[in-house]
Amino acid sequence: MLSIFRKTALLPSLLIGVAVVLVACGSGDDAADPTSVPTSAPPTAQATSTTVPPTTTAPATATAVPTQAPTAVVPDKYGGKLVLAAHGPPAHFDFYASGTIANLGAQAGMYNQLIRRDPTDHTVPIIGDLAESWDISGDGLTYTFKLHDGVKFHDGALLTADDVAASYRRIIFPDTFGEGLVSQRVATFEGIKEINVVDPLTVEFVLKGQRNPTMMMQAFSLQWNLISRKEVLEANNGNLRELDDNPGTGPYVYGDRNDDRWIQNRNTDYWNARQGPNDCPCIETIEHVWLVAWTPELAAALLGGVVDWAQWLDPKTGRTIGDNPGLNGLIQSIPVVSGIGWNQDHEPFDDKRVRKALALVIDGQALVQANLDLKGFNFGEWFINGTPFATDPVDLLNMPGFRTPTAADIAEAQALLAEAGFPNGDGFPNIDMLTRDTAPSRTLAAAVQAMIKENLNLNGDIRIADVSGIADDQNAGKFDYVNYGYGIILSDPSAYIGQGFGPGNNLNYDNPEVFDLITQLASEPDTNKRIGIVNDMRDIFLDEWPMMPFTAGESVFWGYWDRVKGLVDGSFTASYELYRWDNVWLER
Repeated sequence: MLSIFRKTALLPSLLIGVAVVLVACGSGDDAADPTSVPTSAPPTAQATSTTVPPTTTAPATATAVPTQAPTAVVPDKYGGKLVLAAHGPPAHFDFYASGTIANLGAQAGMYNQLIRRDPTDHTVPIIGDLAESWDISGDGLTYTFKLHDGVKFHDGALLTADDVAASYRRIIFPDTFGEGLVSQRVATFEGIKEINVVDPLTVEFVLKGQRNPTMMMQAFSLQWNLISRKEVLEANNGNLRELDDNPGTGPYVYGDRNDDRWIQNRNTDYWNARQGPNDCPCIETIEHVWLVAWTPELAAALLGGVVDWAQWLDPKTGRTIGDNPGLNGLIQSIPVVSGIGWNQDHEPFDDKRVRKALALVIDGQALVQANLDLKGFNFGEWFINGTPFATDPVDLLNMPGFRTPTAADIAEAQALLAEAGFPNGDGFPNIDMLTRDTAPSRTLAAAVQAMIKENLNLNGDIRIADVSGIADDQNAGKFDYVNYGYGIILSDPSAYIGQGFGPGNNLNYDNPEVFDLITQLASEPDTNKRIGIVNDMRDIFLDEWPMMPFTAGESVFWGYWDRVKGLVDGSFTASYELYRWDNVWLER
């Protein structure tokens, strides 16, 4: 059996590029009009460039009616149980408030989106879902979606534009349902001013000003944008944390759930039955089995045939999974920045001298190496690797705060700490190190704990938190240290930098100048000017160190048995997108 690097159809660079999205038939950058949208699903998907095309003029009106992916293979068998290794269980069930695969991985199959990514094509082009067509106004300020008629929720209610509008208000304007309600995608849709119901099957989104239309379509296509019933959202004040059986419109319905697994069954009244990708949905039952990412237990479950599919294999297993008879592998490249974050509502982490001192003595390269066989980190800075906005990782190797600490770096850090009132670390409070219960996060925390003790004489107390519940403590500000990350959505900086450092960020970083630059970045169409804005932002970050990044991209290893048919046709670059399972079937 060939190794993963010979069996997959396409291998991306391990450095993350811009999330690949086809809005026009053909590549986004090479098309004559990069803002155009296809009027039907493309007959043959083409690979796109790795840069988001700039928008220098208002987009022309665009329409599309891609209701399903092109059918490449017709499955000859329906039915069977697909057993998936699920990263979980989730701490709650409100996917709007979540950023973890523990929610989306297990819940996405019960729902639909307006538009989606093609789950069979490694270029993951945008195709229709609940929207049968869409239109971008000539001035680029209004996005209008026309819905399929006759779509039913699992409780029998008909889908209307009111449900779509309510779901997106929960995503973009969560305070509509109650003060303090969390949504993880507010920054992604910062450009949207209002959501209007035009008629029972038409919904429109009005922007504050022009935004890059390719980026906006990417944002609408995110699998996180699952559609719920308006009545259910209103009845629960927008809070779905305790609602595991929230009715969706998706191909699978709630079956049973416990501490070991989640069962979902075929929706016998599915609106798109056997008309989706590969003429599916084809599976009768899905069983999500809870397993922890990057662990020997996860690898053993796949290798032993307990599960049909798994992701988050540890890199050591993932790199060679295809060498095992009957097994195959893919690499999913995820646009995510990860690093060490400090709670700037807590003293003394509100002092930029303290944060810079910590950055100077923590060896980010060593942290990546320590996790080499545990997680697919790719060394980087605040902006996603492989984009025109990022600093080349090679150049970072010699920059203070990114390079292996030199004697001069350590001396400067000690001087900064003394200047802040803590000579030799005297009087510095013990650091509450909130740590996710995974092997990579525990390894990171132990390494950081040792580095700051050795170089600055600071003490840290590692506190392990539940794998998905860690978000609750982070949102509540109950930490000093955290392995902080942002992204996992899109590779354009205006889609993620606000999540990391904009108003309401989880590190409580507050800099109006940065907030203003984030707003400028979102509304500026010219790529060169946007690079200049990012450079200005980076200069501030190098002075203030709101977090210490050490990765700007992540490689996630998939493994699956030969019996699973219809999956994406090669390694791909995208966020959490392909978890509906309406494109696969089983041959046993």
